[in-house]
Amino acid sequence: MYKIRAHHGVCIQLFRGRGYSVEFVENMTNFIKILKDNPKIEVVAQCDVLCASCPHKSKQDRCGRYDKVLQFDNNVLTCLNIEAGQKFFWNDFRDNVRKEILENNKLQEVCNGCSWLEFCLKNNRA
Repeated sequence: MYKIRAHHGVCIQLFRGRGYSVEFVENMTNFIKILKDNPKIEVVAQCDVLCASCPHKSKQDRCGRYDKVLQFDNNVLTCLNIEAGQKFFWNDFRDNVRKEILENNKLQEVCNGCSWLEFCLKNNRA
């Protein structure tokens, strides 16, 4: 089972091969390939497998932008009416994010303050 930050359910769907670094892009690309098999996931509000290659992650496994990123996670959890720690199959979680956030035009609300927001708004094809 993979742990996935709640807001990464949005990021994964809007990923277009760009990121903070080459390592980050490679990690995201490889993880998206894993998700195609529809594994069971646990939705979390803490560092996950994608954070491993993020330049904002400290050696203490803490996000250098903790408060902002935690707010993104909480926004997603609220929109989906779920709690951190809940488990889903990836496709179910992905579809819920798409329906409740991407198709309902809640991206601006959920991701307000994210440096990638403008890019994602342009690439949201939901």
